[in-house]
Amino acid sequence: MAKLQDVAKEAGVSVTLASFVMNGRAEEMRIAPATIQRVQAAARKLSYIPNIAAKRLITSEKTPSVPEICFLWPPKLHPTLLGRYMMLAQSLFRENVVPEMNLIIQTLDAEQETRLSASYFQNHFNGVLISPIKPSDVAFVDKISTMLPVIVLHTRMENHPNIIVDHYAAGELPARIFARHGHQKLMIVSSEAFGGVTEMNRQLLGFTDVCEAENMPFETLGMPNESMLRIARRSAYGRELASELIESGRLPEAIYIRDDVATLGFVGELNIRGVRVPEDIEVMTYGATVLTSACCPSITTVDYPEMEIARASLIMMNDLLRDPFREPETVCIRPTVTYRESCPE
Repeated sequence: MAKLQDVAKEAGVSVTLASFVMNGRAEEMRIAPATIQRVQAAARKLSYIPNIAAKRLITSEKTPSVPEICFLWPPKLHPTLLGRYMMLAQSLFRENVVPEMNLIIQTLDAEQETRLSASYFQNHFNGVLISPIKPSDVAFVDKISTMLPVIVLHTRMENHPNIIVDHYAAGELPARIFARHGHQKLMIVSSEAFGGVTEMNRQLLGFTDVCEAENMPFETLGMPNESMLRIARRSAYGRELASELIESGRLPEAIYIRDDVATLGFVGELNIRGVRVPEDIEVMTYGATVLTSACCPSITTVDYPEMEIARASLIMMNDLLRDPFREPETVCIRPTVTYRESCPE
């Protein structure tokens, strides 16, 4: 097994400098990015694992080691996703789909980002799962210079492995369904996801590309991000949107609302005002809350592939723990449609 001295010799630096890089203190010690890359390249070439990370992965028959994975989660992301991810992870561990891991949840926000450093991750964890949604989050991930596995969810980044949803398809699918049903007056309600960072913004592009190709008139509405942070406000937005479209005479033949809770409020207001779904307007949404199937009428959804994301990210983490020198890859998961009463197949 390679030693730190071997890495230093291969990179042409001192053992002390190599130690700073391998223990995540490169930024603190103001080491040049080119030097960091040279040391990390040498470590990959020699298959060197930092002592702290290696010790945490040591196992024995009596005391098998369970990897410690830091899961950085932004509080502004859909509030139910984290809970569902953790439930799915536990089921994957129980079914031995992947070996058990300890997932330690930490908040990803501006205050927390100032406290965290590469050395913090290096000294406490075996790997990192992170879901950046704002430009500051992405900048923070870019600064994580560590040999530990860092897997990025929901956002495409070249320097780390990625697990993303094919959001272009998530916009394309409802537009193609509406086209097949012969609608000629469509609408998509779509927010720019927190500064345009996440892949989710490609839903709008997928929807409009199909509409333009099929010569279907469509209207786009922007959903204010700040009003989407609380469930009650999101539902109220949907009700207000339905009222506004009815009173202004702009109610479309079919609508795709990218927020499931807002869609529930929208359909509820249509029911109150006597607008029939799907006879007068077909409705689709993105997401998979249990209420979309329980409400009346039940709502057709482009489903967020939560099980596939949990499975892919944990399998990838397990592979990287075994082989930390694998080249970064991107796993893109295509969503599916669950047809219900609001837009029959």
